[in-house]
Amino acid sequence: MNNEEIKDLVTNAQNEWARYVIDIGYQYSQGNDINKIMEEFLKDLYAFEISDILFKPTKASVNQFRRTKEDFISYFIANNNLYKEDKGFALEPWKKIVFDTYNSIKVDKEIISMGNYHFENFKSETIKVEFTFGYIIDNVGKLRINLHHSSLPFQI
Repeated sequence: MNNEEIKDLVTNAQNEWARYVIDIGYQYSQGNDINKIMEEFLKDLYAFEISDILFKPTKASVNQFRRTKEDFISYFIANNNLYKEDKGFALEPWKKIVFDTYNSIKVDKEIISMGNYHFENFKSETIKVEFTFGYIIDNVGKLRINLHHSSLPFQI
């Protein structure tokens, strides 16, 4: 697999991730049930069925490391009362999410990608967040996330 193919795979995975997060917030803002789309998000993009998962959410300080589906649900939609600090990151809602990938590397059947992503809400406020995603290439060639680290940039 050459660098262009790696870049295309990662870009497609990032765009799909952004679409899900935006759609979760939109569906929530319309008063729709978001449990099904949250389950689809986790099933379609994360590697729960083939690997353990490591997750460091952006806005978590008490329980800053996560690994189960319930942990993800708590962080993204905050409807299971698992962690008091979780407010539902995907519920903002976000208008636009743009990935600015610094680089991606492939080792065997895994790809690691690092950079910044920018979240814009409907007040036109933008948050810059640093990311590292680890992906496993599954049996059909789709990237599945097994490492997701997000953090706010260091403030001087």
